[in-house]
Amino acid sequence: MTSKAGGTQGYRYLMSLLSGLCRGPIDEMCEISVGDKQAWNGHVCSDARQQIEAGNLFGGDEKEGGIEGPFRVFMGAENQVLPAGGDNPVDNPRASIGGLVSQMRGVVTVMFDGMVSAMNPYLKTWKFRVRRSKLGWHGGQAWYRDKATVYLGGSVITASSNRANDLPVNYVADDDRYTITFTRNAQEGDSITVNGFTINFVADTKDSKLGEGEIDPDNKSTEKTIRKVVNYINSRATQFKAIASQDGTVLSLVANKALQDIYAMNASHIVYECYTNPLWGRGFPTTKLDDNAFTLAANQLCNEGFGIALIWYRKEDIDVFIQKIVDLAGGITYTDRETGLLVFKLIRNDYDINTIPHYTPETGLLDITSDDSTSADNSYNEIIGTSRDPITNQDFQVRAQNPAALISQGAPSSLDKDYKGIPTKALLQRVVLRDLRAMASGLKKYDIALDRRAWRITPGSVIRISHPARGLSNVVLRVGDIDDGDMVNGRIKIKAALDVFGLPATSYQEEVRSSWIAPNGIAVPALDERLIEAGYRDIYLTRGSAEAQALDPTSAYIGQLATAPNTTSLEYDLLTRADGEAFSNRGRGPFTGNARLSAAIGPLDTAVMLDTLSMFDGDNVGQAVLLGDELVRLDAVNTATGAATITRGVGDTIPQAHDAGDVLWTIDDDLVPDGVAYVRGETAYSKVLTRTSSQILSEDDADEQEVDLVSRHARPYPPADVKIGGVSIFTKRKPNAAVVLTWAERNRIVQGDKLIGYTEPSVAGEIGQTYTIRVYKKDGTLVRTVEGIADTTWEYTAAMQLEDNPGNRVVVELESARDGLSSWQHYTLPIALKGGWGYSWGSGWGG
Repeated sequence: MTSKAGGTQGYRYLMSLLSGLCRGPIDEMCEISVGDKQAWNGHVCSDARQQIEAGNLFGGDEKEGGIEGPFRVFMGAENQVLPAGGDNPVDNPRASIGGLVSQMRGVVTVMFDGMVSAMNPYLKTWKFRVRRSKLGWHGGQAWYRDKATVYLGGSVITASSNRANDLPVNYVADDDRYTITFTRNAQEGDSITVNGFTINFVADTKDSKLGEGEIDPDNKSTEKTIRKVVNYINSRATQFKAIASQDGTVLSLVANKALQDIYAMNASHIVYECYTNPLWGRGFPTTKLDDNAFTLAANQLCNEGFGIALIWYRKEDIDVFIQKIVDLAGGITYTDRETGLLVFKLIRNDYDINTIPHYTPETGLLDITSDDSTSADNSYNEIIGTSRDPITNQDFQVRAQNPAALISQGAPSSLDKDYKGIPTKALLQRVVLRDLRAMASGLKKYDIALDRRAWRITPGSVIRISHPARGLSNVVLRVGDIDDGDMVNGRIKIKAALDVFGLPATSYQEEVRSSWIAPNGIAVPALDERLIEAGYRDIYLTRGSAEAQALDPTSAYIGQLATAPNTTSLEYDLLTRADGEAFSNRGRGPFTGNARLSAAIGPLDTAVMLDTLSMFDGDNVGQAVLLGDELVRLDAVNTATGAATITRGVGDTIPQAHDAGDVLWTIDDDLVPDGVAYVRGETAYSKVLTRTSSQILSEDDADEQEVDLVSRHARPYPPADVKIGGVSIFTKRKPNAAVVLTWAERNRIVQGDKLIGYTEPSVAGEIGQTYTIRVYKKDGTLVRTVEGIADTTWEYTAAMQLEDNPGNRVVVELESARDGLSSWQHYTLPIALKGGWGYSWGSGWGG
């Protein structure tokens, strides 16, 4: 890279990276992060070529570059054949590596080739998020495939609108995305909320005037979109891109589905595969497992939303790993004495106390050899459970307390416990509460002896015992270890405990959420954008008086305004082009300060109320602010209340009425020019590419703005303070004896950067500046044109009316003129001629 001053500023570093991830195949790879920043996300389920476009992940060329280049994921199937063809290493990895290279079967492998950093030759850590539950099973077919995956973290879809009665929401979910539709109301500000994240539908300036169900006539898209990119919503660090298209009066939203969802694996399936896989597991034949028991457990875990997301490392003994999964799920494995099959049983509160076996001294209870309670002094009254979020790769904690035990013991007695594999806080709360119950102070434990009538009792089952001599009646016990004895003795010895081990269906403990929200580093489109042609004053402020006056009067210049979509959007790249040309990057600019009118205003109102102020404060007082097509001077603003005072119709504009919600732009500080001289009659186009600390918005996702160019900077300013019969055109008038127009003059050269208000005294016009008046009948027929008026008064006399025969109503246009150029805006004044003379007032100014 070279700096603007020449010479080498630094280097971009490119390399090929070959990463072996895990055993394969996997269901999919869904995220790549580098340096703990998301570089790519999506769904990769095959070795199709993918592209990372995160060249600004670490700040771009000015800082540490980013990640950019193609990659492939090789799933590691048993019959995998790597591609061989093409010059890029991702298309021919074996040739790129050289020598004798395997087909990399059985191992998930990622090949990347491209930029890995800039200015800094040290690689950052790469991390890959993968999912596996249905693929990679020995023999290729997953056991009970339909229940292998447990969807967590938002896969249950809820959608609603901000006006439920007016905007009924319907949605359809498929494997990859949501399609949400609702009927559009003519109001602006429609929004829908999907799983707690709100998407606002904001029409652009052309759409804002459309009636209900109308299609934008200027939209060049074949899909007839209201706005191509409506908004982005963000869950954790994962992107949803929303596209709204209109068909009649219905808006459809398509959003990428659930890249933030957690695809956990069913614990029953994990245990099943660990026992049966002959390559890395126990290698049991599937006929040695009780299929009904595992199926029952799988169904139960799916119903509970109990999934596990955990990696197994070969250094850990497989039996230890199996027991970890069993403990997390709250179950038990044992060999059934009747069938000889391996059973996986969940310990749950899923029984009817009146139907479980009941043992008394008369029905098989021989003895209770131990009746112990845990000491309250040694028990825990609090568990702090720690697990890891599989999406953010960050640890999170859940705390559960036993208030009664806490009061009894007088102080917290905490146990820190690792629950790695439990992927969500909601599930971890239930698991921690389950274990806290099991550790409750005073938990009864029993060693009991039964006769052979208890031969069907299995580990993990529940029984009832009653022993009047010990004061026990209908006590429910959970069976632990079983000693069957021998044929001579005939006693069955059981270790059991009072049953409190069921997994709660819900947790009533409130999750304590941090008020801090991680910054959203995704580059999203600007909230509002506007491309304008620069006026004389705009150029005067940036180039000075001499250069502004010396510009070719046939040239034209543009400037961009854009509202930051969120607080992490720092600035933007401005792309512009003329007709028939490709977009070129013209540099960067700051987002524009702005506010909105909270109520409609008339042409001469100066006291206004504002809301949604952004970078709009007292520093802007005295500056020009663009409101619609009218420039106003900001005289005062109270950011706390939104009250502001403005001076109307400054610069080359005339006063206009404005609706509630219209945007005020801080044009003096934040108008971004592209530095290109265009020609009058051309159309200029622009795109705003939002920049965050790690991303730049894709050109394809940016809205295109356009403006027709008329050499605005060279045109004389329009007249001001126009009156008919001495009364402002914006005020109701009584009947007049004659139609006499008067006005004040303005002068762009003399005024320079000064903001002269509409009602302020005249400033002598430019040399050669005159005024033009045109009179139209109400049907639009032009009946009179008067050019070269040097005075500031003109009368539509009775003789003129008799000659023109205009009827009882005319429309009068008034504008400035000089050297063949008319003012950028002109007045359009409807005047009634009832009873000989008019008594109406202007209501259609501007043009």
